[in-house]
Amino acid sequence: MIKTINKLKCEEFKELRFLKSNKNKFDQKKIVLFSFDQIKQALEFKVDINYIVTTSKDILSFAKSNNIDCFETQPGILNKLHNSKTKIDVLAVCQRRENSFLLNNNVIILDNIIDHGNIGTIIRTGVAYNYNYFLYPKYDFYPYTNKILNASRCTNLISNFKNFESNLELYKFLKDNGFLIVTTSPHGPKLNEEKLTYLKENYKIALILGNEQNGVGEFFIKNSDYNFCLELQNNIESLNVGVFAGILFDKLNK
Repeated sequence: MIKTINKLKCEEFKELRFLKSNKNKFDQKKIVLFSFDQIKQALEFKVDINYIVTTSKDILSFAKSNNIDCFETQPGILNKLHNSKTKIDVLAVCQRRENSFLLNNNVIILDNIIDHGNIGTIIRTGVAYNYNYFLYPKYDFYPYTNKILNASRCTNLISNFKNFESNLELYKFLKDNGFLIVTTSPHGPKLNEEKLTYLKENYKIALILGNEQNGVGEFFIKNSDYNFCLELQNNIESLNVGVFAGILFDKLNK
């Protein structure tokens, strides 16, 4: 269905107006896409697009050729349907897939990582290494913001996420389900490659990645099963958490 709508307060846009907040998107299990590239990436991952709202004739033709419901509207109306200050030419709504949280898989914990670009990079790198189960120690974390979608190249659409009320609740979940908690810190012992190989061959690993400024929190370091330091050369003290995650994923995958 292709339809032209030139007013903001109409039945067709009622859902999008409601979905302007991440909380509402989270509660309704909905995801809003913010660009044509995101729409095409979502379709490559077999994500069903509910409908598209656009000002672009090219996107309109794309929607028609792919049998996606589409509403054509004016730029002023489209920009009032989302919270970004950046002008856009399309919005799309899709259903968040149900998490298939398999308890026999390794998991990645994003320990209060703040920057959505870093989160997206970690997700994309994790999926490349076949790690697509991510836990976050805050109940209101929403992993489908525009910046995370862009940085992850929409691999977050095929990943699994679980939020927790606190570090303690997350820790209990890991222990109750038999995960071995692995952390890194600059003051930990040097990485023992043989020990890491043994652990990953015999246990389910919960790898904890730390906050950009403070690293892994003291709670998880104190309660980890294996904490180590990844030695850096040439007096480099730390790396961007997205880069650091890639190195750790590679070591866990060998």
